[in-house]
Amino acid sequence: PNQHFHIPELGIDGDYLPTFQKLTEITWKLNDTTAQECLQFAASLQLPPQYAGCQIRGGDKITETNLLPPEHYIRLIKEKTALRDVFVLTDDYRLFEQVQTLAPDIHWYTLCSPDEKGYVNSAFTQTTKELKQKQMARFLSSIQILMDASVFIGSITTGPSLFLLKKFYPDINPYTEVYQVRDHVYAFYNDSFDGAGDVW
Repeated sequence: PNQHFHIPELGIDGDYLPTFQKLTEITWKLNDTTAQECLQFAASLQLPPQYAGCQIRGGDKITETNLLPPEHYIRLIKEKTALRDVFVLTDDYRLFEQVQTLAPDIHWYTLCSPDEKGYVNSAFTQTTKELKQKQMARFLSSIQILMDASVFIGSITTGPSLFLLKKFYPDINPYTEVYQVRDHVYAFYNDSFDGAGDVW
């Protein structure tokens, strides 16, 4: 969008993407308790200093759009980076098991638990406060881990991936699959599969 936003109190003076980045900078603040939980989750994975990241969505997202298969992400990872340590944000542990089976030469990591079979919002809203907090802590930890990745692959049909792509790669064209942002850093954008039209 070409709309201009001028909010001096927030240091905003630009179009959509700079405004989005500024608001993200302002709002992405974890409280002390959550930040500590995130550090503990990340430490439990024992990730190397350089790793790739991706999001593979399952669950009720299938009611909104056609989901990309795990093979698609594996192909892009192997084509676009030499990194063979990959963190996966997913809501379905079966998808994590699939990538492990399909690409045993890659070291896969996730915070998804084996009992997760796909996020369904209507079910999530019925869970206890404690369980919600636990799931959200793992989710926020996963987002932070992806922010720290050297390479990220995602789809604009999923909110977390779109958030990361907009935040870190504002200059890329949303109609082409793979972009080299800088040396050894790639982002994957994907046209909408639901016929909704332009993604912007």
